Amino acid sequence: AYGIDFGTFTDRFEKLEEALQIIIPMLRCQRVTFTGKHYQVVDAFNSPAPLSRIPVMIGGGGERNGGGHGE
Repeated sequence: AYGIDFGTFTDRFEKLEEALQIIIPMLRCQRVTFTGKHYQVVDAFNSPAPLSRIPVMIGGGGERNGGGHGE
């Protein structure tokens, strides 16, 4: 509806992989410098720091063709 291109499954997975290389160290109170195909950051940090370790869990069901949930 908003014209946002989500790209292919491969594109989305690559973006997730890069994002996690930035996000996870930041959640561990580390500064991050990263240059990838989709994202670039220099000395990024999370402030205020989390009070405790934040677990990261990722789930998904992959692409679906035809009738399914949410259609």
